[in-house]
Amino acid sequence: MVDHLPMVIHLSETQIRTLEQVRAVHDGTQALEFSAAADAHARCEWIASVLNRFRYGQLRRVDRGLLLRYLRRFGGFSRAHITRLVLRWLDGSDLTIPKRKAPPNAFARRYTEADLDTLAEVEHEYGQLSGPATVAVLRRMYQIYGDERFVRLQCLSSSHLYNLRRSASYRARHTVHTKTRSDPKGAAIAVRRAPTPENRPGFIRIDSIHQGNFRGERGL
Repeated sequence: MVDHLPMVIHLSETQIRTLEQVRAVHDGTQALEFSAAADAHARCEWIASVLNRFRYGQLRRVDRGLLLRYLRRFGGFSRAHITRLVLRWLDGSDLTIPKRKAPPNAFARRYTEADLDTLAEVEHEYGQLSGPATVAVLRRMYQIYGDERFVRLQCLSSSHLYNLRRSASYRARHTVHTKTRSDPKGAAIAVRRAPTPENRPGFIRIDSIHQGNFRGERGL
């Protein structure tokens, strides 16, 4: 008899219509195919569409909290900024219109949105290596292979790389959400087995949980 595993249905974000589906995405029992937009304008449009779709203003407090966690997870903004956007939506404001612009004497941004896209592409290809290893890859891509996309990233330091990785804008590009594994045999954790020295000396079996009995009483 062959056991058939349950088929995993991958939904797009627009197919999430009920709070039960939102809760399933949070719990990892529902796979979701979603990739956040690169620019803030499109992400604000998506947040407004979700608030309208679930009628956020009519939800109970507990359901509002669930939907806010959903927006923070996939919106690409910080928790405080998500809260500000939701309050603006409740006031009837258009989220796609910036509330305020940067002052004329603001500091110039060194790494652009295109640089974050390039960095996310590199870490998707090579995996999230250590900071020095990733910086070395970025430097070689420009200095050895002459890829103009890395003209600014070649000067990226390891410490600032970690800052970019923690930013909401970068996590929206590189975070991967997968279904929780239900197979208990996937990882061998706390498995007790006899040692296999293969007739080689120097192997001692130690029980780190029970240290033996002494005068009829159990040890530690």
